[in-house]
Amino acid sequence: MSAKLASPDRDRLPGGGWVPARVALPPCEGGLAGERSRTVEVIAALLRAYAPDADADRVNAYANMLSGAAEQLGRWWVNNRHISRETITRHHAEFLWSGGRDLRDEPGDGDAARA
Repeated sequence: MSAKLASPDRDRLPGGGWVPARVALPPCEGGLAGERSRTVEVIAALLRAYAPDADADRVNAYANMLSGAAEQLGRWWVNNRHISRETITRHHAEFLWSGGRDLRDEPGDGDAARA
């Protein structure tokens, strides 16, 4: 099985970061279950690169949580195609990077009083 290295030109993260070049992106083989497993592995590798001393079980739990959230968002989006893929992807990344804080920072949403 060959692996394709992440390209900084293509894999720029929100907030100005880059996917570490040492993270190999595996090819799509083995159906949906295999793809889910590989997605979790890639997310875990990114988390380990970000926090190399983190507890391995915690990293794996977080990777599965993030992958599951993305999968559910994709399922929802199938029935909400009036929202562009780029917008859904941006919303997902912004939420993950901010922990949802950006929801309270939107102007005119009435949440400023709760801050």
